[in-house]
Amino acid sequence: MKTIRNFVCILFLVSSLNLMAQEYSQELTGGSDLTVRFENVVADLYIEGHTGNKLTVEATGLEPPPEKAAGLKALKRTGLDNTGLALNIDEYDHVIIISGGSSEQNLSYKIGLPEKVNLVITNTWFYQEKNLEVHKMKGEIEINRQFGKVNLFDVIGPVVATVNNGELNVTFSEVNQESPMSLISSQSDIDITLPAGSKATFNLAAGNGEIYTDLDLEKIVEEKEEMDLGDLKVYSPSVGKFINPKVELNPDVLLPRYHYNYQFNKGDIFIDTLGFFNRALNNYYIGNLLYSGWFGGYDYKGTLNGGGVEIKIRTQNGNVYLRKSKR
Repeated sequence: MKTIRNFVCILFLVSSLNLMAQEYSQELTGGSDLTVRFENVVADLYIEGHTGNKLTVEATGLEPPPEKAAGLKALKRTGLDNTGLALNIDEYDHVIIISGGSSEQNLSYKIGLPEKVNLVITNTWFYQEKNLEVHKMKGEIEINRQFGKVNLFDVIGPVVATVNNGELNVTFSEVNQESPMSLISSQSDIDITLPAGSKATFNLAAGNGEIYTDLDLEKIVEEKEEMDLGDLKVYSPSVGKFINPKVELNPDVLLPRYHYNYQFNKGDIFIDTLGFFNRALNNYYIGNLLYSGWFGGYDYKGTLNGGGVEIKIRTQNGNVYLRKSKR
């Protein structure tokens, strides 16, 4: 009985060791000119900036490959597993590309990066609900994800983030004024925290939700511009080209009342919008352009401390929370 118990303990210990954290590191050069790109890494990601020059990776929950794979390496999106952590890491023209992970494991990676590198993080695969956390990064951050919560802490931006199904939470330690920012979540809340003394110009929208803030915003009052329908053209799926509806539309051709892919241009300016059209047989006109929070317009435009970098924040089926930091 004692022998069996000892065997079970040894087996458990070996299994635990296999699932313990495993590590990888490499030196990076390039500083703020370097971009690190995560392409569809199937795992929870925790990324933290530091003042050194190393890329470090610590994997937790990594299971060994099956026995049949003895002597073989896993082939990931951008190449073979060259880290021993189910990741491929490669470099092309000042861009470090990282791909891999596993959908069949409870896998997470803790990544250390030089704080000034630029980040691009994409996971466009459906039904891969993995979470992302980024801490203390001072470079540009670009995120495009289908599922999972995204948390950014102590970043300065610029940040461009689109999350289809998942919360988006961003805490700015300061607000970079160099480039416009865009923060979008289709189905969930967006929660933004920034220093009260920041300069910013906000475009805010919550299509089916509400906007909440404790910032002292000054509303931007815009004059409505009258459209000259003589210059306006609308793409008609029925006709198959851009047309001037007032001049070219055959009254017998019915355009759908709602169409989510209408586009029009005026002069040399091309605008994407959701078109809502009122039609009268003898007087076809653009009765309204329906600006919803998701498809083009904004519920509120305002400035903080006289205005600054443009920050667009919008969600279709969640709330927007815009708050000042408490430190």
